Amino acid sequence: VDFKDINMEFQFYPAIQIESFGPTSGSIEGGTTVTVQTNLNQDFHGWICVFNYTAVEVEVLSNSSVSCVSPPGLAGSVRFTVVDRGRTIIDESRATFHYFEPCRVDGLAITMGMEKRSAVIPVYGSHFDQNVGIRFGAEPAAIHAFVSSTEVHVYSAPQASGVVVVECS
Repeated sequence: VDFKDINMEFQFYPAIQIESFGPTSGSIEGGTTVTVQTNLNQDFHGWICVFNYTAVEVEVLSNSSVSCVSPPGLAGSVRFTVVDRGRTIIDESRATFHYFEPCRVDGLAITMGMEKRSAVIPVYGSHFDQNVGIRFGAEPAAIHAFVSSTEVHVYSAPQASGVVVVECS
């Protein structure tokens, strides 16, 4: 058989490299928007991000970058890649995305203070780390001391009188 007459074509594609992406971690609840910069310069329509084995759609930002939203996952690190849905393109970057348990505020040692004055408030909860952020309403509180994954001491932000919700991130 003479294969020259069949006119079959095969196309070679460059291997994709994730040059940078971020953030590199997010909550197990999902919803983290991840921006990816690649080594390719092409149309990314029809491509997908893959978090371990879960595929999500990309939003094309440019001919070399996309963003995607992390799906829910289990705590720990998973393989992260961007692939063309129609072809198998190897990602040689070995990128990983880390899922973490979100922090939660369970209680305060002091539940009231004087308006427009700052005080050190012990905050109790779970999954705190050295980078935890505590807010009194919309106002961020400065960290006084990180005690443990369940306790942090903060300076309450001076506020007008009223009740505010204390949250962490």
